[in-house]
Amino acid sequence: MGKNIGYNIRKMRELRGYDQKYMADGLGIDPTSYGHVESGKTKLSVDRLKKIAELLDTTPQAIENFDDRAIFNISHQQGGQAGYVSIYNSSLEELAKILTEPYKLQLADKDKQLANKDEQIQFLQSLIKKTD
Repeated sequence: MGKNIGYNIRKMRELRGYDQKYMADGLGIDPTSYGHVESGKTKLSVDRLKKIAELLDTTPQAIENFDDRAIFNISHQQGGQAGYVSIYNSSLEELAKILTEPYKLQLADKDKQLANKDEQIQFLQSLIKKTD
């Protein structure tokens, strides 16, 4: 595995809004052990990289080749304080996916909660009808 694979995993995780506990739970390990994956203290197997890629909704190759500078190219003018962020066109789709994924998961969870609420209402209505 590449020398910066842990760094790449961390950056991709952060861009998706996931915390280390989410990743650790998905891998079936404790957060401290997962932290060692990102810091490079733990050697990463191909199978573990595949599982991490699955959790990040990407491929192992994308993790290995990830370059955060390709998403955000931050330049500061000489002397200073003024700066700009430019987003490379080739990365716009990936950036949009990364930024919207946590919200899609939240919406799916809300949909499940609404469906559960509807079931509860129907159940309570059936109880009321039985007492009438």
